[in-house]
Amino acid sequence: MSELIVATDADWNAEKHGKSLCDRFGSVLAIAYPGYRWRIDAKPAQGIVDVRCEHASCHAGYTFNLKRNGMPDDDDIRMAGGEVLERYGLIRRGFSEDQYRSIPRWCGQILPEW
Repeated sequence: MSELIVATDADWNAEKHGKSLCDRFGSVLAIAYPGYRWRIDAKPAQGIVDVRCEHASCHAGYTFNLKRNGMPDDDDIRMAGGEVLERYGLIRRGFSEDQYRSIPRWCGQILPEW
């Protein structure tokens, strides 16, 4: 039988706040860069917001330090998403399958343009 876990109101509110940030920032990126799969992980209690593009690499992305820099606004998130796309040679105006297939890879991973 599984254990029952009781969450406090503070835990519930923190989780709800993180999910609402993910929804908001995900919408900003979906509108700015259509067709790409974005993964946003917002953990305000731990002080981070991660922005990842699954077409580029799930291992590399952009991390906002909330304790040092405060909460990012929509323009900050848009800029971070654009930088992730540029780093991996993906076009900002929207996902293009032809362009995506022509990007150099190593072991199946897109090579970043460092």
